[in-house]
Amino acid sequence: MKALNTLILIYIHLQIQYVTVELIHWVLYVTVELIHWVLYVTVELIHWVLYVTVELIHQVLYVTVELIHQVLYDCRAHPPGVIWSHIVYMSR
Repeated sequence: MKALNTLILIYIHLQIQYVTVELIHWVLYVTVELIHWVLYVTVELIHWVLYVTVELIHQVLYVTVELIHQVLYDCRAHPPGVIWSHIVYMSR
């Protein structure tokens, strides 16, 4: 009888350890998945912000270069007095 009681106690102890290990495994799995999701979303947001920033800088530089090109072209095509009068006229 004592041997049977010992076996039952060992079985219960092993079952408690098994359940404990499974709970720890589940908690770790969920934690890792949450960390993965947070990092993924963070990286995607950073990527989007950088993409939009680079596109905005690109557009600003493009427009600036085009304006400089147009001004230089106008300066070459017309005498300085004509350009200055045009600038004064457009600023009114």
